[in-house]
Amino acid sequence: MRRSRLPAGGANIFQKIRGKRAEAEAAGRKLLDLSIGEPKGPALLSAREAAREAVLSDDESMHAYQYNDSPAVPDFSRRFIRAHLKADLGQEGLDYLPIPGIKPILGLLPLACGCARGPVTVATMTKPGYPIPADWCDYHVNVGHYALALNVGNGFRFAISDIAADTDLIMTNYPHNPSGQIAEAAWLRELCEYCGDHDIRLFNDAAYIALSHTDDSCTLSEVAADFPDLSWSEAFTAAKLIGNGTGWHVGAMVGSADFIADMKEVKGKTDAGFVAAMADDLGAAFKTADVSYR
Repeated sequence: MRRSRLPAGGANIFQKIRGKRAEAEAAGRKLLDLSIGEPKGPALLSAREAAREAVLSDDESMHAYQYNDSPAVPDFSRRFIRAHLKADLGQEGLDYLPIPGIKPILGLLPLACGCARGPVTVATMTKPGYPIPADWCDYHVNVGHYALALNVGNGFRFAISDIAADTDLIMTNYPHNPSGQIAEAAWLRELCEYCGDHDIRLFNDAAYIALSHTDDSCTLSEVAADFPDLSWSEAFTAAKLIGNGTGWHVGAMVGSADFIADMKEVKGKTDAGFVAAMADDLGAAFKTADVSYR
């Protein structure tokens, strides 16, 4: 029988907002669209021009699958992540991974933590917050997930005491969507120490870090490398950086070698990597935006 195999009412907040927006526009209403933070306007001209040259290139590597490395854009991941940080992290104890944006890899994180073999408990920042981590967790049969406490009272930074004892993975999102809260180094150090001591893997979605304009804002990468027992990773994307993110979902992960190795195994079996031309242009785009890319 032809019917949906999914439960009714499964749309997330983004899909509901888009639906309401489409209804209003179809009715001829003019909207001030501040709803879900999607980038507006075309990407930087320098990025589009560089992408055009890359697409027209006869270099075979530019048109090949990129998998877990990028033959077309050597050392892309380290250079891309370096552009977001105050200092180069280097290689010792770390590994890097190019990704086709952050959304697709969020669902791979519980798999990299073993949920295909047994139960995994995941803590997310989704009430209020970006709903995709919780949505992905819902699709994994062996994943139980809960939302960390985020509110005005705690400044949208959860407390260590909010972490359940059986947690296997924490998926954070700093700078936070929608509150705009940042992560500070002292708070991250406390979190890293706790996760290292309790064998909890820690991931941060740093999609908005390039839009953070305060010296207090800190990435997980800049702190986590100081904790040798911590299994961690952090993801960065170009989607919010160079203009309209639609189609420009190119990014990279960095993390402890064990976590990235598990991500590479799962990702290498399930996707073919990003479109190389969309990564090759980022050097030109970053130079235009006065962002270091070296």
